[in-house]
Amino acid sequence: MNARPMGMPQRPGTVSDCVFNTCNDTYRQRFWVNKDFWKSPNGPVFLYIGGEGALSSLTVQRGEHIELAEKYGALVFAVEHRFYGNSINNDGLRLANMRFLSSQQALADLATFHTYAVKEYNLSENNVWICYGGSYPGSLSAWFRLKYPQLVYGAIASSAPVRAKVNFEGYHNVTTSSLGDPVVNGSFQKFTKLEKDFSSCKPLSVDKDIFWFASNLADIFDGVIQYNNEMPTMNISSLCKVMTKPGVPYDNLITLNKITDQTCDPKTTCVFSRHITLGPNLELCQLVYGISPDDVYRSVQFSNTYYGSDQPKGSRIVFVNGSIDPWHALSVLRDLSKTETAIYINGTAHCANMHGEQPSDPRPLRLARQCMTLSDSALVLLLLQAVDRQVGMWLKDAARHQRTNNTTLYFQHT
Repeated sequence: MNARPMGMPQRPGTVSDCVFNTCNDTYRQRFWVNKDFWKSPNGPVFLYIGGEGALSSLTVQRGEHIELAEKYGALVFAVEHRFYGNSINNDGLRLANMRFLSSQQALADLATFHTYAVKEYNLSENNVWICYGGSYPGSLSAWFRLKYPQLVYGAIASSAPVRAKVNFEGYHNVTTSSLGDPVVNGSFQKFTKLEKDFSSCKPLSVDKDIFWFASNLADIFDGVIQYNNEMPTMNISSLCKVMTKPGVPYDNLITLNKITDQTCDPKTTCVFSRHITLGPNLELCQLVYGISPDDVYRSVQFSNTYYGSDQPKGSRIVFVNGSIDPWHALSVLRDLSKTETAIYINGTAHCANMHGEQPSDPRPLRLARQCMTLSDSALVLLLLQAVDRQVGMWLKDAARHQRTNNTTLYFQHT
């Protein structure tokens, strides 16, 4: 296995820029490869897609895609996203170059990498490509199959927020419901004690109040650390003394809350019910990047039109989501067709299925890995098209098509 990062040249400009030869510079895009399990020369290829952060060699060493690579004899690539990690040219973060950071260009980078890998590793049409991604890269995984169906046979899209939305209030709604979900040992009945102990000015409802309650407790630590000795009642040293005092940590948190006045004042707005609006975030886009609110709304509309929002017209895509992941509200939660399916796992968090089996996995996730899930209504086991099963079916179907010399293998949209 090559655990060291490798690189290939990529053009920094947009797709249209490069078509018209207005971009001549290149940068080195990092990727990693694992050949340990590959049944060369005709074994499948698993492409792990990077997102908004640096990748490392762990992306070709651990995870569900590695477990499946060992099972199916796959060659594994992990490709870092442009403008993240070391996949960037020296002046890439200049404001003028930010226009080259887009999902469309990221997909074009993957297509370029595909061409590079085929040549560099002597791949052929016998090598079936399947791509993987989680969160934003999960969206890229689905979109890569959608926009470049000739290059990738199937896509696993975990926790993929494919529907763009300017004001995503649904995040808070899922957060609140997750706090009360008994599957993860949550309970709305516990809120009564919180209301009393933290002197809430009104009952904590099952909507945004719960989110802001937790958020404001976190703000105590954020504010103390950010301003330290500038705060009149608390600094880092005194915060540590309160939180490390012998006793129950919950009681220490109550004490800390009282010291920092994170309670309701009859003369002011209750801190547990503060309304944070979208306006300041849109103003930040305008101030830092020169992107107006109108441009934001237009870009979101374009994205949903271009990719199909949460109704993409693709095939051989599996969307995997967990019920306590707030981002599932923007993903595909029901089967769209026989070949564009959804797996929804109760009690599971963001991208949890991608980490490989863990002893701490909730029961519904363990069952889903075994192609089964738990029905909330009847509490019976039901058969599902889980990731492992689906990948195996894709590879069998591809082999069957190859034996019959079907040249439309990758383009099938049924």
